Amino acid sequence: MAEQIFISYSRDDRKFKKDLEKQLSPLRNKKLIALWSDEQLKGGAKWENELVERLNKSTCFLLLISANYLNSNFCQHEASYATAKANLGLARVIPIILSPCHWEETFLSSHQALPKGSKPIETWGNQNTAWVNVIDGIKESLGLVSRSTAVIESEINKLKKLYRDVQEKGSSLENEKKTISNLPATNLSNEKSIRAAIKNAGFDWTLIFAGERDGQYLNEIRNDLESDSISADGSGKRFASGFSYWGIGPTLAWQDSVSKRTYRVAYEGILEFPDRWRKVLRKVELPKANYISLGAGTGEKDSYIYAELLIKDPKALYFPVDMTFEMLKFAVKKVSSYPSTLPSSIFPIKTDFSKVEKLKATRRLLNELTNEKSNLFSLLGNTIANFDEPELILQRIINNLMKSGDYLALELAWVDEINEESISEATKEYSNSTAFRQFALSALLQNTDLDLGDKIIDMQSKKVNNQIQIKAVFPNHSDEDKVVNILGGGTFMFTAEDTIRLYLTRKFTTDGMAEIIKSTGLEEIGTDTWKYMNTKNKKSFGLTLIVLKKP
Repeated sequence: MAEQIFISYSRDDRKFKKDLEKQLSPLRNKKLIALWSDEQLKGGAKWENELVERLNKSTCFLLLISANYLNSNFCQHEASYATAKANLGLARVIPIILSPCHWEETFLSSHQALPKGSKPIETWGNQNTAWVNVIDGIKESLGLVSRSTAVIESEINKLKKLYRDVQEKGSSLENEKKTISNLPATNLSNEKSIRAAIKNAGFDWTLIFAGERDGQYLNEIRNDLESDSISADGSGKRFASGFSYWGIGPTLAWQDSVSKRTYRVAYEGILEFPDRWRKVLRKVELPKANYISLGAGTGEKDSYIYAELLIKDPKALYFPVDMTFEMLKFAVKKVSSYPSTLPSSIFPIKTDFSKVEKLKATRRLLNELTNEKSNLFSLLGNTIANFDEPELILQRIINNLMKSGDYLALELAWVDEINEESISEATKEYSNSTAFRQFALSALLQNTDLDLGDKIIDMQSKKVNNQIQIKAVFPNHSDEDKVVNILGGGTFMFTAEDTIRLYLTRKFTTDGMAEIIKSTGLEEIGTDTWKYMNTKNKKSFGLTLIVLKKP
């Protein structure tokens, strides 16, 4: 079967790529190899899928290294993907040095480069001689070299010596046989086998560490809805934080809402994130680290962060953490589709990270699965603002999940000034989005049999200290008390003029963000602030991305 070779190169080095293909043509004509490069992409909406498919199928990666290559993020993603496959024993990686550059200072230095001696092709007096050297090295790596009689005799002599050694250590060998015979009859006897099995199973498998049963969540929802408190502002009955997103209905509604331009803070926040993350990285020198995303959302932002970490360390692991299985699946699918990502390096954790005992259990799990290198945690998309007590949740995460030397990427929504106009505009940002309103109602639709009538929700916003607090509540504007059944058992009385809180979020002032950051006790090492909206009177809304380090 022909070796599937992927040629990774910068478009600025297309001439070298053509020379390589010419030099490899005898092997291709003999059907010993099959070559592929991005010039064979057909274009159109499906080109990313085709690229990922080729990355997955390839068993040998030829990386054409130059300053152009090292300066290309896309090339670096391809190289990190190839290296990750090589680390799992699923591919060979061969850097081919085209021109002088500091490639030895990158993760590519772990691979044996060609031409021999790593002398750049551009510096050879006769480049054809350089290419012959390269092709000989590729053939040797792929086992396509015709071996001489002397080489074969040498290998036979080595085998004879090995046989004599085995005879001399016969008793030791018998003991090893007994040990081997006691192993379970399975292909999953080590980590590499497990990862290879997931990768090659030919189905959309996902290993998930499940920390709770869904029945526990239903009990919490029932307790919150059965509250005797009657309120006009959603301070009684409610869906607490993560339960606004929990389950297949809210997950699908959330995915739909953030894809709509009318929900600006979410839609534009995802769109602009790659540029904002790169700006932060110019200020922050992150070490080799695993990535733990608390509330993975769509997986879009996680894919950019994890891809950058893989460039530095192809063995970095990704742990999306969420209490919703369906949300984890969305994140895993998105991150797995990124060219530099191996799905077998992804370990979703299904748990409620707002609870101390769950955070401690997650920390113990991470201790078992990771080594001593640092971890990068994240709370993106203003997630922390969904909690009733943001500072308390942050402290729980820092004290029970993070260790010294770990990092936290925190994203907060901000407003430059709080007045009647900015409060009104903040409210409209949510109320003007039909998709958001459908998302807000989805938890009620999924978990109760309440008749929603014309599906009207009230958006209620007010100033609370240095923040605008925004609630989505469902009111009972009828004159009737309603008995409502809850999924999984239980009922509650929804009286006239009562409300149910569906969603909670906040926008912080500069002082409000400073208070949040100060409360963490972490060191601020990098920040990027982005403005996405101005009101008529020039009042601004935006998102701030902050990287913090635990001393």
